[in-house]
Amino acid sequence: MIGQTKAQLNLLCLLIAIIIVFGVPYMSYGQDENSPELQRTFTGHTDWVRSVHFSPDGKMIASGSADKTIHLWNVATGEHQKTLTRHTEPVRSVCFSPDGEMLASGSQDATICLWDTATGEHQKTLIGHTGTVYSACFSPDSQMLASSGADATIRLWEVATGQPQKTFTGHTSTVYRVVFSPDGQMLASVSADQTIRLWDVTSGHQATLTEHTDSVRSVSFSPNGQVLATGSRDKTIRLWDVATGQDPKILTGHAGTVFSVDFSPDGQMLASSDRNATIRLWDPATGTHQKTLTGHTDAVWSVSFSPDGQNAGEWESGWYSPSLGYQEHFTTRSCRQG
Repeated sequence: MIGQTKAQLNLLCLLIAIIIVFGVPYMSYGQDENSPELQRTFTGHTDWVRSVHFSPDGKMIASGSADKTIHLWNVATGEHQKTLTRHTEPVRSVCFSPDGEMLASGSQDATICLWDTATGEHQKTLIGHTGTVYSACFSPDSQMLASSGADATIRLWEVATGQPQKTFTGHTSTVYRVVFSPDGQMLASVSADQTIRLWDVTSGHQATLTEHTDSVRSVSFSPNGQVLATGSRDKTIRLWDVATGQDPKILTGHAGTVFSVDFSPDGQMLASSDRNATIRLWDPATGTHQKTLTGHTDAVWSVSFSPDGQNAGEWESGWYSPSLGYQEHFTTRSCRQG
């Protein structure tokens, strides 16, 4: 696409993985010429799909569902590879380790399961939360796992042994999401108590950010770790300077709860999704809105950017967009550079 700016190329080619938790299984983004094209539909789940995550090499997708199972899919062929069963209640979170060797799943049964991604075998069950586990994520070195849940705690686990290491307390309500900073030295958590908390992993020292006016549902660190994006039920996104925690940039435009925010791998784009069935793309440097993707008919639960590595030769631009919907449908899209 000769003459397009770098930002426009990013806009055309960035992958967005979308989990739709209400309404129809799949709707296109409409007739915009920049909309990604439908690639394939994956079927197999028998209830809502609540979480999806790419493997670090982009070759595999994990999906977690209210049917209490995790499915592993081959991105290139669309083939279902494995069904992982252990949880006794709906699965709310799935996450690959950065080294690609493990998968973590969090569930309404208050447990976290660790799985071998090569074999699909269950490795460990981590027990400690006293309510739904809404989020689980690995540290950048894959050695530690952080989890958060309805019991208002964040818990840190050693992956090799499955043993709890620390429990971080301070939130007064459900902690919807926790993420590691890119250097692994910090955790960011967001809660129904309307706060964001930054935790020093070693000391447990915390800082509290309090400018949202309603439940905070989503959080993402920029790739350089300098900016934190948060999305809230107050319909805003806030961009925080991690070093100071002061004077966040406020992004407005969503008409409902912002369920998810995610930075692109190069940090030059931010994606967000909301209760009102829209996905928005932003320039985080300026806070300007770049594009709105519409066509879904109900809440878009999650957006995330894929890794940009090893599949580019196989799939033209190398960007894939899996869209998970109500009941059995799992749709993959890719965006082409034309």
